[in-house]
Order: sequence, then structure tokens, then C-alpha cells
Amino acid sequence: HEKLGANDKALEDFTRAIALDPSPSSYNSRALVWDKLGFLDKAVADFSAAIAQEPDNSVYLHHRGYCHRNRGDYAAAIEDYTRAITAAPGNATAYNNRGYARRKLGHFQGAVEDYSASLKLQSRNVKSLNNRGYSYAKLGNFAAAIEDYTAVLEIDPANNHAYHNRGISYDKLGRHSEAVDDLSQAVRLDPSNANALFNRGSALDSLGEFDRAIADYTRALELEAAASPQGTASPAHSLNTPTARQRGGGIATRLSASPAARPAAESGKFSNP
Repeated sequence: HEKLGANDKALEDFTRAIALDPSPSSYNSRALVWDKLGFLDKAVADFSAAIAQEPDNSVYLHHRGYCHRNRGDYAAAIEDYTRAITAAPGNATAYNNRGYARRKLGHFQGAVEDYSASLKLQSRNVKSLNNRGYSYAKLGNFAAAIEDYTAVLEIDPANNHAYHNRGISYDKLGRHSEAVDDLSQAVRLDPSNANALFNRGSALDSLGEFDRAIADYTRALELEAAASPQGTASPAHSLNTPTARQRGGGIATRLSASPAARPAAESGKFSNP
């Protein structure tokens, strides 16, 4: 029934099965249906009933951890993933998912360690490489981030996240020309990527290519305005780049004539894999 999408019928069947024999597999099966339907509290309750009978079942622990993650309870997710890893140390997905939960809590060093453990088991996992690169960048280790994003692009040459985030990492290291090259590729892959346009503008600004920088800043603001329900750019981007500040009457002044172009935050916004 579940495979056919008849979720209500599947719930009835699993509920009857639990009444006759409250086995952990039946609780786990019903929990998966609750999870599919979006009833996460009920799913957690059923996963917990299964785990109460089999406390070291890595599958049930991983399922409940994923459910906690979907509820936004990352601390509880980490606890379940840790137990799942203890029970089954060869589970690359559990390391990857625990890394995600740690990353969401801002525990980037722990996330790096988990993604590294996952990559020891699955060395060509693009998602793990992208996520570890992101975590390295958040730790300020841009050289390591570049290595991971380069590895992603060797596997998936059209990976927009990798081009975008490697470009920002190059820019952070003062390698502005390489940043422009990568961010240009990100823009080619997704011309509506306002973040990539803005970050390329920042790199061009640092290179002294002010007219090209202005064009990118302007296009980024236009895209944000078009995407905004109010029709105005959100305050996600800044024109407060070092060169713009020094130049005074340059980029910042010329663009801030438009109300949509008033600065708010810094450039260098990494895309979240």
C-alpha cells in the first residue's frame, strides 16, 4: 500500500499490525509513513518505540535522527546519528548527516571531521566534498576549501556551487583574477544568480575594473528587485567593498543614487550546498 502511495491505508495496516504484534519493524514502518506525510512528531514517537525495543539498531536511530533534523532539532539529530555511527561505523550517510546537523548549529570543525570520515568511505561523494569545502570556508581555511571545490569540479564540471564558492575563496585569498574566472562560470551556469554577480563585481572592484564591477552590482540589484514581492532589492548585498569605500565618489556613490542600492551587508556570501 505504501509503495502505491495509499498512505492512509498503509497507516491503517501498520496500526493493525502493531496492535497484533508491536514489533520494532512495524513501528519503524509506520513512522516512515508518518514522516512522508509530514507528521514528524508522530514519526518520532514511533521511531522511539522501535528504538526502545532495539536500542542499537542503526537504521532506526538514523531514521529518527533524520526526522529530528527535519524538525530543526539538530542537537537531537546529532545524538541519534552518533548512536547510529557507534552501532554501524561504516555508514557514510550517517557521518554526512551528522556533519550537516553540526554545520547548521555552527559547529564547523565538527562538520569538517564528519565530512572527512564520510569521504574516507565514499571518496567521490560530491555532496560531502561541497559541504566540507563550505565548512572549511566558514572556518577561514580558504585554501582547504579551494581543494575540495576543485575536487568537486573534477567529478562534476558543471557544479555551480563549487564554482561560486571556490570563486569567493579565491577572492578571500586575494586571488581576484581566479575569482572572476570562477564566478563568471557560475554566472554562465545560472545567469539569474545575483550572489555570483555581486561577488564577481566585488572581485572586479578589487582589480580596479570599476565599470565591469558597476555592471555586475547593478544587474545583481535588478535581479533581487525582480525577485522581491515588493519589487525592490533586499538588503542582502553591500556596495561597501574596500575599493568602493576608498574611492568615495565611485561605485558606492554612483549606485546608491537608487534607493534599491543602499548598502547593508558585506560581500562574500557563500552559497549553501
